[in-house]
Amino acid sequence: MNAGSFGARVKSVRAGKLVDGKPMSVYRLADLVGVGRAYMGKVERGLGKNPGAEFVQKLAAVLGVTEQWLLHGTGPMVAGAVDGDTIPARAEAIRLWREPYDRAVESVATMHFKGAENYPVSGWLAFLDDAANSFRAGNENDPRKRKGARIATDRDD
Repeated sequence: MNAGSFGARVKSVRAGKLVDGKPMSVYRLADLVGVGRAYMGKVERGLGKNPGAEFVQKLAAVLGVTEQWLLHGTGPMVAGAVDGDTIPARAEAIRLWREPYDRAVESVATMHFKGAENYPVSGWLAFLDDAANSFRAGNENDPRKRKGARIATDRDD
């Protein structure tokens, strides 16, 4: 199996994922993806048949990588990572660092409250900072839950 193969990428990322302080086993990965353990072992060794789209989607989601990178070794390894990053730990660190910020943007982008259209940039930045800090700390203190704020609906447009 060459280092640039589909199976090698799967194995590399799986081995970099820690479960209870130890690298994730091929058995655990198979269970999380919902396939047989023997099949997952064959995939990693490059012996399995061409994987189907649904399998690749599930596998990429469990491993936290993009489908394009997993299949072809091209493009960003993780969504939002530097294009072509091939170091799994660094790519995972970038993904983990960006996640609370992405959630904060999603949260604040759907906020509506009386006077929102006249709210200053500094106020919106404060909402973004509060949300990102909360999500980074593992809290679910979504700023849309603040008094007077609500999530946008289709009727708001």
